[in-house]
Amino acid sequence: MSKRKRQENGDVKWYLHKTSQRPFTTSTIAESNFIRSLGEEFDTVQEAYDAIMAGRFIKGEKTMEILEAFIDAGYGGMVLRENIR
Repeated sequence: MSKRKRQENGDVKWYLHKTSQRPFTTSTIAESNFIRSLGEEFDTVQEAYDAIMAGRFIKGEKTMEILEAFIDAGYGGMVLRENIR
């Protein structure tokens, strides 16, 4: 009998650029849906990040990692609802 290892990869792959071949991280569908819902309330990545840091939402480690990656890459002003699917 062989054991199957659980994949470490998440359900959703995150890319910094639309043309990127490799994702910079993965997340669960729930985390992806949460980030998408942030786009309905806040315009930019930076605004969503600031709201989480201000304590308006529970700070999830993976969510923060994703938002910080976009900000660090210069996409803090990116409109969430148009770019996160």
